Amino acid sequence: MLTSEPKKNLVLIVDDVEQNVTVLSQVLRDAGMNVIAAFSGEQALRLVEKRLPDLILLDVMMPGMDGILTCKELKQRERTADIPVIFLSALSETDTKVRGLESGAVDYVAKPFNEREVVARVSVHLTIRNLQQERTEHIRQLERLNNEKDRLVRILSHDLRSPLGGINGLATILRDTDEAKNETSVRHFSKVICQSSEHLLALVNDLLDLAAIESGSIALNPQNYDIVDELRSLTELLTYMAATKGITLTLDVDKESYPVTADKPKITQVVNNIVTNAIKFTKEGGVTLAVSTIEIGGERQLIFKVKDTGIGISKENMEIL
Repeated sequence: MLTSEPKKNLVLIVDDVEQNVTVLSQVLRDAGMNVIAAFSGEQALRLVEKRLPDLILLDVMMPGMDGILTCKELKQRERTADIPVIFLSALSETDTKVRGLESGAVDYVAKPFNEREVVARVSVHLTIRNLQQERTEHIRQLERLNNEKDRLVRILSHDLRSPLGGINGLATILRDTDEAKNETSVRHFSKVICQSSEHLLALVNDLLDLAAIESGSIALNPQNYDIVDELRSLTELLTYMAATKGITLTLDVDKESYPVTADKPKITQVVNNIVTNAIKFTKEGGVTLAVSTIEIGGERQLIFKVKDTGIGISKENMEIL
C-alpha cells in the first residue's frame, strides 16, 4: 500500500548577508525542512504574498526596513499574523530583545549561531505551530459536525410531525365519530396507524444513529416491495392532513403495481417531505402525487412528480435546489 510522505515545513530565512542565508539554508535542509530566502524586509513581505511559510527566521539588523519593523508588518497582516518569527541577531542588549519580542517574535537566536541550537529552536516552534493548526482544524471540523447534526435534527423533527399528525388525526376520528362503530373503518385506520408507527420508528432509529450520519456511513437497507402499496398508505395518511386545510390530495399512478428494490423508509421519507411541503404551502385546491416510469440508460426508473395549486417555488430557491 502506498503511503504519502510527511509534509515538510517551509522556513523563510530573511538576512541581508548571503553567507548567513547559505549556511542556514543547508542546516535546515539537512534537518528535513524546505527553505526559501529573502535578503531584505521589503523582499520578505513581497515573498510571503506568494508563498506562505510555516516559520520565519528574521535578521534584526538590515538596511532599509529592519527586522523589528518587518515583524510588526507581518503581524498586522491577516495572512501572516500567526506565523512564528524567530529573530537572528548579533546584538545582546536586553532592550533590543524585548523590543523584538514585543513586535511579535516568539524567540531569539544569537549570532554567531550554533547549528544544533537553530535546528532545536526552529523544530520546537514548528511543532507548536503544527499542533495549533491541527487544533484549529479539529475545532472547525467539530463545528461543521455540530452544524450538520443541528440540520439533521431539524429535518428529522419535520419528518416526525407528518406521521404523528396523521396518527393523531385518525385516532381523533375514531374517538369522536361513528367510524369507531364500523369494523371495516377501524381495521383500515388501524392498518394506517401501524404503518405510520413503523415509519416513525425508522425515523427515531435514524435520529439515535447520528454518529453514523455524521461520519458519512449511513447504511442503506434495500428490500423488495411494491412501492404503489407504500404510496397508497402514505397518501391515505396525508389525506387527513390535507383535509384539515380544506384541500385534496390525489395519488396518480399509471400502473397498479411497481415492484422495486429500495430502502423503503428512506424513499418514503423523501416522498413524505415533498408532499407535506406541498400541502403546507397550498391554501386552496389540491396536491397531486404522480408516479410513472422512464427509460434512462437502458433501465426503467421511477419518476415522482408533485403538483399543487400553491405559491410555487421562487427562482432563488429553485437555484438552491
